[in-house]
Amino acid sequence: MFLKKTGVVLLLLIPLSSCTKTLRMEFNEGEMISLISAVEKENSFQMKQAYFMGIFPILVKHDIQQMGTLRVVENLTSEHDTIGFDVLKIPNTGVKQSINVDRIDDWLHLRRMRPTIWNELRIADYEASEDIMLELNSEKLYQVEAFWINQDFKQDFLNFAEESYETNSPVSQVLVLGKPNLYETLGTERAPDYWVINEWEDRAPIDEWVKTKTNMIAVSKYNSWIIGI
Repeated sequence: MFLKKTGVVLLLLIPLSSCTKTLRMEFNEGEMISLISAVEKENSFQMKQAYFMGIFPILVKHDIQQMGTLRVVENLTSEHDTIGFDVLKIPNTGVKQSINVDRIDDWLHLRRMRPTIWNELRIADYEASEDIMLELNSEKLYQVEAFWINQDFKQDFLNFAEESYETNSPVSQVLVLGKPNLYETLGTERAPDYWVINEWEDRAPIDEWVKTKTNMIAVSKYNSWIIGI
């Protein structure tokens, strides 16, 4: 799967029971999945409240919906010490173009507040190439991985990933996203080449799995978190 898929792709339907918490997210082809994560500055609460009070009417006007939050349970490797990933649905790429370019003057004063609120902010937007339904279950164990690939060794990485994900591990891929269509950050960091959600049977093998990624010459940077819903 990893070798062949570089866009948004679905993957798993999880049977539900009455005693589990479930997060269900659906996206139609052409809609955008927006993943937002941040590291907040100390004493920024009031500024953050003002920011969201200003930004909320813009989201409502453009029919942008919050689909859920993937909360970080454990930071495994990342310097991006976020508390979670907010997942938004944007109707299409034209809406994002309208907000960020055509109507930027309407909210530029809010955008300029970002560095005073967050030490880091990552916004990655992916256009769905097919209909997607994603269900996450509170009884399952999930891991998020973000890969920045050394392009000189990209094929080596893809070969390794195909073998390790499909044949040699207890992990199941729940979602695979390639390079985002749009990427924003407060710094100069380039967008990750892949963003993956894995499902595990138990916690024990994850550390060794992570170690194999951090030691790969083909991976110039690797972030990983254990998440819950």
